[in-house]
Amino acid sequence: KHGFYTDRIACSIDYLNTFTPEKYVKDTIWKCAITMCKEEMDEKYEAVKKAMEEKFDYQFLRTAGEYIDISAKNCDKVHGLNQLFEHLNVSWEEACGDGTSDAEMIRLAGYGVTLENGCDLCKQNAKRILPDIKEEGCNVLFEELLGE
Repeated sequence: KHGFYTDRIACSIDYLNTFTPEKYVKDTIWKCAITMCKEEMDEKYEAVKKAMEEKFDYQFLRTAGEYIDISAKNCDKVHGLNQLFEHLNVSWEEACGDGTSDAEMIRLAGYGVTLENGCDLCKQNAKRILPDIKEEGCNVLFEELLGE
C-alpha cells in the first residue's frame, strides 16, 4: 500500500511507503530509512551506498542488519550534539549508544560506553561495555553518574 500513515504502536513514527515521496512531502526530507532482509542487505549494501553517495549529497549508514539510514550530510548525532554543546558551552564527556550511528559519538566522548548488545563498531570505540539493554545496562551508567 502506498501513502502516508502513522504507526501509533511504534512511538508514533510516521512512515511513507512510496516511490514518489514528493507526492506526499513538500518540505525537505532530512532522514529516511530503507529496510530489507539481512541476506539481501549483506549482498547489496556496499554497491548501493557507493552508487548513491556518488550521485546524491546524502550519507548512507547501515545501522542494523536490515536497515540503512539515509540522511543529509552532517545530519547525524555527532553534528547535532556538537551544535548543542557549542550553544550550551559544554564539552563531550559521556556518551552511550549501541548502533552504528552511535559509534562516532562514543569515540569522541571522554568516556564512551556501549552495551553488550551493541554493534562491533561501538564495542571497538567504547571505553567500557555495559550489560545488555534487557538487563538495563544504561541504568547502570546513569546510577553511577548520579551517585546512586
